[in-house]
Amino acid sequence: MAKSTSKIQHPSPTPTTAKELYGAAVSCGFPDCYEPPYKFVNGAPALNSQIAHIHARSEGGPRWLATMSPEENQAKENLLILCHFHHGVIDDPANEPDYLADVLRQWKAAQIKLATAAPPYARPMQISDAQAGEVLSASEQRDSALIDRTLPLVKAVTRLLATIEQRRQGPREVAAQWQAELDRWRIRPVGWDPDTGENVYASPSRATHAEYATRIQASLDEVAGVLQPLLIEVETELVAAVSNAADAGPWSSWLRRSISEVTRSATTRDAVASAGDTILLAAINDARKSLDAIVLHLRGMDVAEPPEIMATEESSDPADELMAEHREVLDRSWPFVRVSNRPFDAGLHDELAAQTEFACHLPNSGDFIRLSLPTTALLAAHVARRGSNDDIEAIIAGYAERKPTAAATLLLLNLEKILEEEGRHDLAGNAHKALEGLIEGYAWEDIHEWDANGLASGLMLDVFASVITTETVRDRLSTAAKVSPELGARLVVAVAGTSIQIDHSTGNKNLKAHFRFPREWLPVEDLLKGAEAVAEDVKNAEFRSLIRELKDLRDRGRK
Repeated sequence: MAKSTSKIQHPSPTPTTAKELYGAAVSCGFPDCYEPPYKFVNGAPALNSQIAHIHARSEGGPRWLATMSPEENQAKENLLILCHFHHGVIDDPANEPDYLADVLRQWKAAQIKLATAAPPYARPMQISDAQAGEVLSASEQRDSALIDRTLPLVKAVTRLLATIEQRRQGPREVAAQWQAELDRWRIRPVGWDPDTGENVYASPSRATHAEYATRIQASLDEVAGVLQPLLIEVETELVAAVSNAADAGPWSSWLRRSISEVTRSATTRDAVASAGDTILLAAINDARKSLDAIVLHLRGMDVAEPPEIMATEESSDPADELMAEHREVLDRSWPFVRVSNRPFDAGLHDELAAQTEFACHLPNSGDFIRLSLPTTALLAAHVARRGSNDDIEAIIAGYAERKPTAAATLLLLNLEKILEEEGRHDLAGNAHKALEGLIEGYAWEDIHEWDANGLASGLMLDVFASVITTETVRDRLSTAAKVSPELGARLVVAVAGTSIQIDHSTGNKNLKAHFRFPREWLPVEDLLKGAEAVAEDVKNAEFRSLIRELKDLRDRGRK
């Protein structure tokens, strides 16, 4: 009797096992991959993962173990939740030496540990019987030939993107040196125009311009030379991957467009000089998305249609845009401080008043002083003082309604001072009354009020203390801190001082909260009680540092 030559194939996992696996996973088991097992598309869960075998289900497959029984093979201990992409990576025969069974078991243990420690809002999804059936069907229908065909493409694109991220450092360093040179010339204006009050700055010489332009271009040309063979490799593998997939055109076009955009962004001066490499990083991110999409499509998975228009050229850092806008508005306002012949500009005043909300989140120290809330409010007052009495009455009424309260407080304070200096005492008195009303109506126990103030709560309380009394401010803060430990802890952060610290090993500037210069209105004991009550649940090192400083103040007799 002839011996059967058919290969062994163990049974599929059961739906019950599938439900248990998904009940113990909040992300792909591959290290540092945070793809969730399910993604929500238009409010509905969409499968984003598969069940992978540690020891293969079929004889000859990855990590096949001949001594394993069918029951052991289909048990949850031999199974691991992975995203579509990483399932293909670990089952690629070329990668098998890197992904041995013991390694995958370590991943599984880490995956379970992560799910167990997840907060309530991020707990694993409990899938239904129907979803378990979908999972098993998707996991069984993987086409090995397609997976193997896409892996060379994945490797080629990944190698290209990794090289770009590594090589971009050279052009970035030269661009950063040029920016530092420009900043050095703009540290101080050489004067201001006597007619307009605008700042006048010197600039680097033409020779310096030419030197840096040549250096940047040479660095970019070097990157382009390194990328050329990698681009050829990507195109070769892409053609091979889609050779038998007639419907892959939209996804291959997306990948080609994104690779072209990455290359352009890595080898042009404008992209390299963008703040934080935002254009290049956006292009790299889009390339990764397009790669994931075509791989999933070629593997027979459902995937959304690719975007018709790429938008990477317009990508930018919103924070940088906001700061640039803020700086530009303030620059247009300084002439109102320097010269007296400027007429009232209602539009500019309204822009300044609006910018105080952004300024609440800037520190009042170091390089930020000229951009901070006190400076912004002072400039608004100088523009406002050019207005008629009716204009100023309307401005005062608007300030009284403005949020956040810290912004309104500084606006009213500066306007009152300017009006007093000009002898417009009635209007100054109205501004003071509005400020008193603001303080009286402040919601001390509303956590949203404190959050909205950003870094400016301490400045606001300084003004409050000058208008009412230090003791009153301290008493009201104490009362608020006793409402709940959570509010007390938030107040600790809200009323702390801030300063800029420089890391001398890297040159980076960091914002540091502290109580080095404690105000008399600070209720140390009551704030400390709230902070200590929640300290065990807060792992933030800066918060713990604030607690230590408060304890030191208490030990030195501050109540």
